[in-house]
Amino acid sequence: PSDYAEAIAVFREAVSTLRREHDYTDYNIANMDQTMVRMDCPATRTNNTTGDSTIRITNTGCARRGMTVALCATAARVKLPALIVLKEPTGRIPP
Repeated sequence: PSDYAEAIAVFREAVSTLRREHDYTDYNIANMDQTMVRMDCPATRTNNTTGDSTIRITNTGCARRGMTVALCATAARVKLPALIVLKEPTGRIPP
């Protein structure tokens, strides 16, 4: 937006007010992001003897399975351990 500097100033003031009101420290403020990681990443290229008519590609059979990995860091520049979520093929998280 054209008034981005003003919007940033308003946001920073709101955050500062909340920090003072709730006594938050840099360790209490964090940024987290998650990404999907596949269990099996089959190669797109193979090396084989010239002239062979078949190429056997080995994989784990889990090409469609994956896990969610969440990475988090605090405002105090501390990296937290990765959170890994494994799901069943049905999409449910087992007990």
